[in-house]
Amino acid sequence: MPSIQMPQDLQEEKDAQEVIRVWFDDGRMELSLDTAAFEDPAAYGIVLSDLSHRMAQICALNTAREPEDCFQEIVRGLKTRLGMINEGGDDA
Repeated sequence: MPSIQMPQDLQEEKDAQEVIRVWFDDGRMELSLDTAAFEDPAAYGIVLSDLSHRMAQICALNTAREPEDCFQEIVRGLKTRLGMINEGGDDA
């Protein structure tokens, strides 16, 4: 599988930094994270929120759906997954 390229508008930016990479294998997620990127754990929540909105926009571009519909489905999946983790289910 080819690697995902850095966004073109950031390629010339000297201060741009990669914070996270995520891989999936046989239904299992693995990630590498720059743990020094944020001091406040709440910042990761902000990143998740921003990612959700961007993913919804991309979903809408690749489907016939509206961004808000995609976003609601993302939120539904997130709530489901968080519920599984909080109930002692799968933790990854």
